[in-house]
Amino acid sequence: MERDWDTYVGKWKVFISQVETGYKYSIYDYTNDLSARDILEELTEKAPPEQQAGMKAALQTADRCFQSATNHTEQPLTVKPQGQTAGWWWSRIPKKLEGELQEDIASL
Repeated sequence: MERDWDTYVGKWKVFISQVETGYKYSIYDYTNDLSARDILEELTEKAPPEQQAGMKAALQTADRCFQSATNHTEQPLTVKPQGQTAGWWWSRIPKKLEGELQEDIASL
């Protein structure tokens, strides 16, 4: 599980870096990249209680960077099955919209 955690934290941080500099890929790529944060949330929830606090703390800095690089949207970019709520990250779009993503967001 630790290897999965490290892999997905790395993916989340690379994604955040792309968002900070101007995410150029499509909405499909963007939502795929957002799903890494879903996996991190799942891994955190399934971890032993004594590890969860450390995992959450490790995500806080990255999450703050993501929030700083994005704006809140009223409509989440995903639809979850009834009774499930999308994580807060699904209601964020980059402040620097470029390329395909800019066009995709404009057509929503």
